[in-house]
Amino acid sequence: MFFRKAIHKMNNYFDNIEKAYKNYFNFSGRSKKPEYVHFVMFFQFCFMITGYLGVLSLVKKGIISKVDIVFAIGLGIVFLLSIIPAFAIQFRRLHDTGRSGVWSFIPVLSCLMVFLVTYIKYHSIAKSETYSNIILIVTWLFLFEFSMVPSDKKANKYGEP
Repeated sequence: MFFRKAIHKMNNYFDNIEKAYKNYFNFSGRSKKPEYVHFVMFFQFCFMITGYLGVLSLVKKGIISKVDIVFAIGLGIVFLLSIIPAFAIQFRRLHDTGRSGVWSFIPVLSCLMVFLVTYIKYHSIAKSETYSNIILIVTWLFLFEFSMVPSDKKANKYGEP
């Protein structure tokens, strides 16, 4: 009984990820919370694994090698293949909660703004990166909280539930 439930949940997990990639450029409509959460978990897991393997390779050798370049390229490919579906599913999830998908751009725009302002003020990329990373994390958590709000049970201006 336990294994059947576990297998069913894993099937749902992969079905939700597949659904997100099938709706690659679909910024309209609505997405339920499990679809959004499963995609975010998959997205973060891919970045964590490729980043960890890249750092592990660098620490082991102490120099940048062809393996590091392969991991960097792999991370870039994962990012490029996933960034549009990530924005699309974020848009649809916000639509499901009754909010505009434009909220998805708040972390990126605020991070860019803070980076530019601190760079102009301090003429230091290190300080700019620090401040913009803090703002990025805070605004992304704010956006994630918006995404975890329960769905509208009735039809809203973005479609049927």
